[in-house]
Amino acid sequence: MNDMYYGGSIQNIISKNISLAFPLWFTEGMAEVQSRYGLDKATDMFMRDATINNYVPPLEYINGYFAYRGGQSFFAWLADTYGEDKIGILMNNVKTFGDVDMGFRETFKISVENLGEKWESYLKKTYWPDLKIREEVKDFSKQLTNHERDGGSYNIAPVISPDGQSFAFISNRDDLFDVYIAKTKTGEIIEKVISGNNDMDFEELHILTPGLSWSPNGRKLAISVKSGASDVIYIIDINSGDKEALPLKFDGIFYVSWSPVGDKIAFVGNRGEKSNLYLYDLRSGKLDPLSDDIFSDANPTWAFDGKSLFFTSDRGDYVEGTKIPKDFKMWEYDYSNTDYYRIDVTTKQITRLSSTEETKEGYGQISGDGKKILYVSDINGINNIYLREADSTGKITNRPITNSLSPIDQISLSRDGKKLLFVSLYKGAYDIFSIDNPLEIDLGMDTLVPTDFVLRMNEYENKFGKETKLTDSVDIVKMDIGRDSVTYTLADSLNNSVPDSINTGNIDPETGAVIDSSPVTLNPETSESVLADSLGNDPDNISDKQKDSLKYYGDDIKISFKDLPKNVSSSRKDSSYFENANFKVADNLNSDGSFKIKNYKIKFTPDLVYGNATYASFYGVQELHRLL
Repeated sequence: MNDMYYGGSIQNIISKNISLAFPLWFTEGMAEVQSRYGLDKATDMFMRDATINNYVPPLEYINGYFAYRGGQSFFAWLADTYGEDKIGILMNNVKTFGDVDMGFRETFKISVENLGEKWESYLKKTYWPDLKIREEVKDFSKQLTNHERDGGSYNIAPVISPDGQSFAFISNRDDLFDVYIAKTKTGEIIEKVISGNNDMDFEELHILTPGLSWSPNGRKLAISVKSGASDVIYIIDINSGDKEALPLKFDGIFYVSWSPVGDKIAFVGNRGEKSNLYLYDLRSGKLDPLSDDIFSDANPTWAFDGKSLFFTSDRGDYVEGTKIPKDFKMWEYDYSNTDYYRIDVTTKQITRLSSTEETKEGYGQISGDGKKILYVSDINGINNIYLREADSTGKITNRPITNSLSPIDQISLSRDGKKLLFVSLYKGAYDIFSIDNPLEIDLGMDTLVPTDFVLRMNEYENKFGKETKLTDSVDIVKMDIGRDSVTYTLADSLNNSVPDSINTGNIDPETGAVIDSSPVTLNPETSESVLADSLGNDPDNISDKQKDSLKYYGDDIKISFKDLPKNVSSSRKDSSYFENANFKVADNLNSDGSFKIKNYKIKFTPDLVYGNATYASFYGVQELHRLL
């Protein structure tokens, strides 16, 4: 947009007297809708909460963080209503007239204000019907923090103490991000343990990838923070307030988890271009990497015997480093999905536990007897909590225990399994809620009703250029649910161990052996014929008169993508780059396949530095600064 509208430099703006100014919702919304192929689940969940709780501002007043989500939603609706080609016409008309509102008027024959009203009406029609089929978060849980009463928009990362009487969490209720301890029953604050963001020791608490964990005796907390030039793990004594930094230096440390056994801490560490799972022994001081690959891992959670970890990853089927191709390129890999895995801390063997397409799963919590797992999944379009357990025949089932309107995240289960804490986006902010006896909840349903976006997800992606296979929306949901039916060997309740293996298939209840480990798949041809029969339109029985003889120009052209690498979408391949020798750089790789580092020196001189204070009628006083 800088090159298209401003010529790429401040000098060009001055010489040509360009006065065109874009609202933030336009620039950021356009970037989001193009990069995410229209709408996505995260924005859909955010806009649902905003619409139902009536805090969607008029389009012309959208600013701040709302500009990203709201702008993306607006442009996705615009393309869906008027056609994606209109977006390109709009961009050209804005350039032609040198005015955003005139560009909209010329393209859509109505003003931006009227388009915004139509968009808000669409949001209400889309999300308000969910009130009838889903529950508000306060209907099935107890609210422990209240941003409207206590201030602060982030109350996150709750972790229940070993005795279940209190929980630690991160909050910005005092403007800066601090660590508090509160009572599990009422949410009443007991004490502030850490004052963050005010010195070099606790410069940043990593609110997007929080690392907060109790010691087994409940006397100490481990937390990962940015401290000076690197990240470290601090051990905080709850009673005395003493703090001790572990002798670890990483570019980034996230998702700290203290073993119930008490002598080891697991975390995700980032050094250079890679992040991996690590294990630090508090007794010996030994640091042991559990993974060593290019994939991203998160949310490590200990089994109660301390012998294995459950974690989330985007690695797909690459559970062994030796199976990763030497020429593997991460930018050609579809890393949008995350699944649930288990790793043995002694053998470092990784077992994939779930395989659900177009779904993110994580934050697994294991019951004390090792027989049940609670986890978060967005399979129906909204983050909800699911329970994975064995039925009376030994078959593993997955069922939801919440049917929430608001997205749920960051769950924490007490050791006795009687209390579950979670974070939810509610009325535009994040608060902490609790559920009693979560392992006993039965909603009487195996699956949740998919959202309108999930039913049309592939349609959105195709509109914005992502080549996906258009399948009937009902079949898509059935396929996801079917592939998520996993089976694992149950633990012995006497020794409180955890599942040793989880595999797709059925289990012999006597021997515990896997009978059939083949994944459940959907046959596209079978699905198509069943659908045709149900509609009474079997293609084989259509007469010649009923068949449409109309042919389209170019329908005889066939394109083959057989030579594409595995897991690479054809839309990511640009022939102008792949087939042009000028773009094939020679001698730019090391022997291990990594890129050679060049000592380039970047010369940067700001053309214009501008700062001012502004006031928005919806958000209040704001700061505005630009560096061009």
